[in-house]
Amino acid sequence: MGRFYQEYKLPTISFALLVITVTALRIFLAVLNAINHIPLVYLILELIGLGYTIWFTFRYLLKDSTRQELTGKIHLLQKQILGRQESQTLS
Repeated sequence: MGRFYQEYKLPTISFALLVITVTALRIFLAVLNAINHIPLVYLILELIGLGYTIWFTFRYLLKDSTRQELTGKIHLLQKQILGRQESQTLS
């Protein structure tokens, strides 16, 4: 068993991650489906999403200065996540 694992280590880990990902996705979708069947929760979450979309549009997308601010925040986040070299090649 140990020899088999050493020989097929990468495919075994990849398969295990695939199974875990598919299982987690199915659980997540089942929870969302259960939430959607609760009458008031579904409506409240929909209103929250609509409200956030309207706020985001008015806050960041209508004026040029706020669009530039949003672009700056996105570039800063890219630098923090990817590092300086990778973020410079993306620009």
